[in-house]
Amino acid sequence: MTMTSRERVFATMNFQPVDRPAVFPLEGSAWICKKHGLSYDDMFKLPDHGAQLLVEGFNDMKSDVIFVGGSVWMAWAHAFGSPVDATAVGAPIIAETAFRDPANDIPEMSDDEIRAKLLDSYYVQCALNQIKATKAIAGDVPLMSGHDGPLTACGVLVGMENIMAALGKREPWLPKLMDFAVRCLAIYADLMVEAGTDILNCCDPVSSGDMISLPMFKKIVVPALLQYAEKKVHKDVPVLVHICGKAGARAELIRDFGAKFFSVDSMVDLDEMLVKCDHKMVMVGNINPAGVMLQGTAQDVYDETMRILEKGKANGGGVIPCTGCELPADSPLENIQAMAKAAEDFAAK
Repeated sequence: MTMTSRERVFATMNFQPVDRPAVFPLEGSAWICKKHGLSYDDMFKLPDHGAQLLVEGFNDMKSDVIFVGGSVWMAWAHAFGSPVDATAVGAPIIAETAFRDPANDIPEMSDDEIRAKLLDSYYVQCALNQIKATKAIAGDVPLMSGHDGPLTACGVLVGMENIMAALGKREPWLPKLMDFAVRCLAIYADLMVEAGTDILNCCDPVSSGDMISLPMFKKIVVPALLQYAEKKVHKDVPVLVHICGKAGARAELIRDFGAKFFSVDSMVDLDEMLVKCDHKMVMVGNINPAGVMLQGTAQDVYDETMRILEKGKANGGGVIPCTGCELPADSPLENIQAMAKAAEDFAAK
């Protein structure tokens, strides 16, 4: 019996049988913008906020998920003074520092005030409108929407160099900044769910092993993730956590936080990750986004997808082939489609 994409993705999440493995690229709206010669601003100004382009684009990719609203990763920061530029064709949104003097600029706001401030932001409204419009026409394909993870969110607000320096100096304002960022993210996540998001994508590259130590991750990031999980009203909506680079040592902590999916880059040992997930969290990713998806051939992507699926089978499930980081905007369509081709052939074996 053929399953819908929704059934397939959620069955995978629950380690249940599927008709074929689920596949999707990580994000992909930049790819769609580039294909149509649009910036994110251009897409948001379309009558349907770009919903039809998203549905058609992810259908062309043969993806089991539609990423929507994720092109506004930093929309929430715009609500608190972060200048945003979304005018470049097919390029990521650029957000600048909101708080230049963190010791004095971090606002004292209630949750209701944060929610109102978010709803008053142009880019937050762009994201929510796009989610609503896409939900209306997406059918049985689940929507995934993203926002920054806690430590990356702090870096957006005060600058990435400043947040790294603050960690080293143990600045006294850091706990206040983290608390504020986590409350903003949790409220923004709930707004996206209320608009129609089925899966939340929490992307925290600053938490990578390339950026901070494991003890610092345990001390700073894990409590923030737990606070985020507790703060969200819609606790039943599954969360995918993505951490770039060397994220392997974080797997068990992400699992215990309650994430249903952990998205990892190509340098991560998938066998090790599957053991650490312990059939409680699905591994997503592991295809090199630049070296294979962008610069390789469709056969290269097919072979990588098969490799990942074979490892998942040996583990008794719990894996979704995907790009190890955001889908490059210039990736050939045939390369992206090769993931679905491999999944179909794998199921037919």
